[in-house]
Amino acid sequence: MGKKLKAAILDDDEIFAEILKSKIERMASMNGLDFCITFFNSISELEAGMAACDILFLDIELQERNGIEWVQKWQESGKFQNIIFVSAYSEYVFQSFESRPIAFVRKTYLEEDLNRALALYKRKCSELAEFVSIPEGKKIQIFKVADILYLKGSGHYVEFHKADGEIKLLRGKMNAMEEILGQRGFVRVKISCLLNVKYIIGIYKKQILLKNGEKFKISSKYQEQSFEKLKIFLTGSGK
Repeated sequence: MGKKLKAAILDDDEIFAEILKSKIERMASMNGLDFCITFFNSISELEAGMAACDILFLDIELQERNGIEWVQKWQESGKFQNIIFVSAYSEYVFQSFESRPIAFVRKTYLEEDLNRALALYKRKCSELAEFVSIPEGKKIQIFKVADILYLKGSGHYVEFHKADGEIKLLRGKMNAMEEILGQRGFVRVKISCLLNVKYIIGIYKKQILLKNGEKFKISSKYQEQSFEKLKIFLTGSGK
């Protein structure tokens, strides 16, 4: 199972929210997902209590206002991007399309619709995991993770060496790149170098060989953490 995802339920019916929470936890586990779920019974409570979340299970008929109208406002801010509407009123299904939800779950068909919704969410997560967003000033550069062979720092810039031989130069720092790519299968072997584990075909003492024939020496400073990460990435175990 992957990382624990932050989820929220917004529903002013506390009894139903508890039922929904229990079913989400059980079905999420069946779909290989792990949620930490927080319940809110009003929009104001959610806005005050959560900065952002990975996925929001949202009722539509709320006492304060219509959930569809509210979420459209907050999607513009990037606060709640992944929405699953959960409603007893199926006539809202077409109106909800404007908010680009993952799915629409009918309360009268809760188990059937929820299972389908979580499978759709998992598929979306898998598709997004193939790409990574790299900030460069006010711009965002998008890379397919599997296309990146390694990164090499050069002053205030970072060279992205791709598997097809292309080199893309971005303004940035290696520490920032390691923070973004460190959990995506990349390991730092020296201060100016971050390698994609996918392309490693050999490790001998302090040298790493990539599929394209290039060799990289692991510096003493990064030796311990490099080998620990390599062990995790290559075997799937930290032991």
